[in-house]
Amino acid sequence: MLGVVAAAVFVLASCGGGSGSSPAPAGPVATTGTAHHKQTGIAAACSEIPLSRVEALVRSAGGSASGLRRSSGGTVRLTHCAFRAPGVNADLGLDAARRAVTRIFNRVTEYAQFSSTTPALRPLPVEGLGDRGVPGGGANWVPAYDQLLSVRGRRALIATFYVRGASSAQLKRGATGLTRIAYAALGVGRNQGD
Repeated sequence: MLGVVAAAVFVLASCGGGSGSSPAPAGPVATTGTAHHKQTGIAAACSEIPLSRVEALVRSAGGSASGLRRSSGGTVRLTHCAFRAPGVNADLGLDAARRAVTRIFNRVTEYAQFSSTTPALRPLPVEGLGDRGVPGGGANWVPAYDQLLSVRGRRALIATFYVRGASSAQLKRGATGLTRIAYAALGVGRNQGD
């Protein structure tokens, strides 16, 4: 349920962005196997993510990868790739619309502000994953949502990683691994500059 709420928050947050930004265009949702719509972003890269690697991440968090299924879709600028099984939600959302980095910065800032009353909302920086010198940090783990938010270039990637019964540390490791696999599938390198 938390994964569904988090996905809804991601979609709603992605539509904002302040003055001058244009929301992702409304359009048909493409799913894996649909020949009518050309997939882009993480939806197109989803098939390049080895299922065996996602299964290994799930098992390393103490879960069962039995019956793990892949799906993908989205619009031109907001795409997703998901791996689900009973008790497992490994979901990737890629925001490639204008001002994606600003939207992630705003989310990280808001989570930090609300963490005084809800400590699990405090964003925890993840070193060596996102671009350096990005406002709010290049990558942050948010335990309350089992999400890792990261930025590379002008794209923002949100990895939700939930395995029933796993600790926050196990979920963070899984989300970090999933994010690395996604960036490799996307062919997006890390900015080494300050």
